[in-house]
Amino acid sequence: MRHLFPYIFSHPPQKVDYLTQRDQDKIKSQWRVLDGWKDVDLTQPLLLISPTDEGVMLNGGRWGSRYAPSAIMNQMKNFHIADLSRKVYWQQLHNWQEPGVTLAERPFFHLGGGHDTLYDVFSPFLAKYKDEDFLLINIDAHTDTRKDEVPHSGNPIARLAKEHVSHLKIWQIGIHPLANSPETLKVVGSDQQRVTYFSQHKNIALEFDRLQQEGWWSEKTRVFLSIDFDAFTPEYAQGVSAPNGRGLPWEFVYSFLKLLQERNAKFAGIGIYEYNPLYDSVSAVGAKAIAQFILSCQYW
Repeated sequence: MRHLFPYIFSHPPQKVDYLTQRDQDKIKSQWRVLDGWKDVDLTQPLLLISPTDEGVMLNGGRWGSRYAPSAIMNQMKNFHIADLSRKVYWQQLHNWQEPGVTLAERPFFHLGGGHDTLYDVFSPFLAKYKDEDFLLINIDAHTDTRKDEVPHSGNPIARLAKEHVSHLKIWQIGIHPLANSPETLKVVGSDQQRVTYFSQHKNIALEFDRLQQEGWWSEKTRVFLSIDFDAFTPEYAQGVSAPNGRGLPWEFVYSFLKLLQERNAKFAGIGIYEYNPLYDSVSAVGAKAIAQFILSCQYW
């Protein structure tokens, strides 16, 4: 995986303690810890990780999503990467929220624990580029727009919408009406948020084109794709805090990403949240599915 993602940044600061001693010895010559952002080549792909599930537990969910980044990264190592000739290194930065850092030169990937970690990454990004228009596309069973004042995994999008109302629009996809109260659905106004329910997902291309016609996005709009793993069927998404009996097919993420590419969307990044390896099947099918999706992305 180091050949595709030479930079792996962790927040909160974390030692690489999920690697066995054998693994550490194997990559010792290929791993170096950075002192700061001055050593980072921002033209290379960036992989940010947030190994924390505090927000999930504050929302009444199951603990365990803190292990999601390491579980997914371990699966990524098992897939073939074609360009093995590149002389690049894994690099870990202990704090990727250093003030003044620019992440705009190419899209980044974010592996979160709970969905609340979306706010930790995306809010500083929006604040830095406040003169640009952004579209947050959230593929999820829940809108995550609860009104609770305490930050947790059920309200990051409400917080983002309130703090960045001037240049952020939000498109929610795959939402289940029965999983969201009417009050929650109204927290963000229709002038800033659009909702495509689960029952409407087969017409997603028509809906995307309609939003373009309404001026919701253009080729200059930066798009961040947030993927909450509990939006998908239990066939793949058993390992989540709030499993769905009826969710989107996992292939939807591939077809939707292709749609964004065909419409010349300008990516800011992609985040994947709420995967919980403690509740996955023994074959770790969820981690495998996510890892394969990341490695198959060609948007960078």
